[in-house]
Amino acid sequence: SRTGIAGGTCEFDHPSYHAWQHQSVQDRQQDIAAWAGPLAPLRFAIAVMLGLLRSSGHWSAISSQQGNSQHSLGGRTYQLVQVRLRSATGAIPEISANRYLLFIRFMTQDGDLRPRPYDGEVDFELALCNF
Repeated sequence: SRTGIAGGTCEFDHPSYHAWQHQSVQDRQQDIAAWAGPLAPLRFAIAVMLGLLRSSGHWSAISSQQGNSQHSLGGRTYQLVQVRLRSATGAIPEISANRYLLFIRFMTQDGDLRPRPYDGEVDFELALCNF
């Protein structure tokens, strides 16, 4: 497989895909709609389940200290964690969790767009969701 190397997915590696990419936009959209059509009922069911799961959470206002926030889960199992924060802060949440602890570390991008720890306080909202 040449997909793992740079330049390994050239037109001569995948001639059918290359030819399909050069069809009209309308033809490609019709193909994608035909391929995705059988998945529509599944998409609807997933949307309903996610809507119910998202609405089961209770929002809490939280302020992190030095870009970190820890929350004890007390052994309860949650299926979804939601975090809301103002985009103007420039903070990007990184979430890790286990059965007992939820840890949120906020990152930001430096001039090279590389992540680095966020210095300072971040005000955000947290919802732990479970059926």
